[in-house]
Order: sequence, then structure tokens, then C-alpha cells
Amino acid sequence: MRWEVKETDDGKWAIYLCEGFWRFPDKPVIYSVSIDEAGARQRVAWMNAEQERIEANPKEELDDESQEEESTDV
Repeated sequence: MRWEVKETDDGKWAIYLCEGFWRFPDKPVIYSVSIDEAGARQRVAWMNAEQERIEANPKEELDDESQEEESTDV
């Protein structure tokens, strides 16, 4: 998944899922709206960087989940 920032009609900045990842081609996916472009762009950078980290290390993500499950089992 990848995210992008676009300006809305009312002058705010929205975080959208990139079109290539939409489930339905005619329904855009919006994550949030911000009044500040810089804040929205920073959030998108964090979200995309985290996704890239997960894709680069898929086993690491699975290891984290299994450790959480083990620690909650009583």
C-alpha cells in the first residue's frame, strides 16, 4: 500500500490511498484530512516508510506478532 497527499476542494489536504491499491476503481480511499499540507506530507512519509520496512522484512513482522501472542497467553 502507498499513500499520497492531494488538495481537496475546500483547501484542506487529504491523505489518499494511491489509485493502484483501490479495491473498487471508482471509489477513492481516504485516510484523513489535514488543514496543514506539511503535516499531511509528513504523515504520508511515515506511513509509506513503515510499509516499505514491512515489505523489506516480512519475517520480522511475523516474529513481532507471534511474540505478542505468546506474551498474552496465560
